[in-house]
Amino acid sequence: MRKLIPCIFILVLWFGCDDNLISPLADIPQKTIEDLSHSPVDWISFSPDGNYMITASPEDETSWSNIIVRNVSNYKFDTTTKYQIPDTFITRQFTMVYSGILTENFKTTEKYFIVGRRAGANIYEFRTTGTANLFKSILMSGEVVKLALYNDSLLVCGNNIGAIKIWDLKNDRLVRSITAHTGSISGILITQNGKTIITSSYDNSIIIWRVSDGKALHTMYHDNSVTGISISPDEKYLVSVGLDKNIHLWNPISGDWYRTIKDNDWINAVAFSPDKSTIATGGDDNIVKLWDVSTGKKIIAINNHSGRILALAYSKDGKYLASSATDKKIIITEMK
Repeated sequence: MRKLIPCIFILVLWFGCDDNLISPLADIPQKTIEDLSHSPVDWISFSPDGNYMITASPEDETSWSNIIVRNVSNYKFDTTTKYQIPDTFITRQFTMVYSGILTENFKTTEKYFIVGRRAGANIYEFRTTGTANLFKSILMSGEVVKLALYNDSLLVCGNNIGAIKIWDLKNDRLVRSITAHTGSISGILITQNGKTIITSSYDNSIIIWRVSDGKALHTMYHDNSVTGISISPDEKYLVSVGLDKNIHLWNPISGDWYRTIKDNDWINAVAFSPDKSTIATGGDDNIVKLWDVSTGKKIIAINNHSGRILALAYSKDGKYLASSATDKKIIITEMK
């Protein structure tokens, strides 16, 4: 029988620090919230109001065993819902990432979430029971490894062979199919007006697409696989990270290069802060780093994980930064 190792939630309060490195986990205030599972959490998102956090962790390499929703208001971190998803549907990209979306309908009566799967994506109704009710399936070749949703109607799916499909959910129709990249999709963004899509891939490229005709407008490159992208709330900056240990800042409209920040190890995750001032990154050195957008300088390094970082997410108000790693921990840091 395989040995099960618990995954724990830890709450970290950051009240500011002049040093460049926060002290190790044992030396700072912490709170163990709950044993979660024996597997690393591969995906994190916050609800639009910031009151809930949803995470996903696998049972093994072919299943998604735990989708957990927590009430994060007032640092309660109470578990409100747990789901089990059938392992025959869910896909994993290598051993790192699942696709999934916590939609803008999270707080309405029409609650649902979308999960990437083999040969498509599944839309599940969001219920308070422990069973995720399948609402609809969308078909796509390959394994859907990344998703993005615009205005609860436009869904973009990206697969492990570099293709993307754009779906009109309200009218239940396929808008467009694009052979986008020669490697697996690693990130998808939709701009606020819904007219532009930005994709990244393990083929070392980032491409800006026009939705109306599927035309590639601009292509940018890393020297190695691109592992993630994020866009500032004002859409002034696009940030990309990769296995070349670089953090690139781009103009998300023109594709023009602004700045490169050099890191010291592979970077696996990136997130823009809601106040537009900070970029959070995490990589194989087990450290979450915060970077000043205007100067490109490192603000602080949060050295609380003992495994490589898998996922990062800011709450919508920027109050919390959540990180997960192969050490099977999720750490919530309060930004002050």
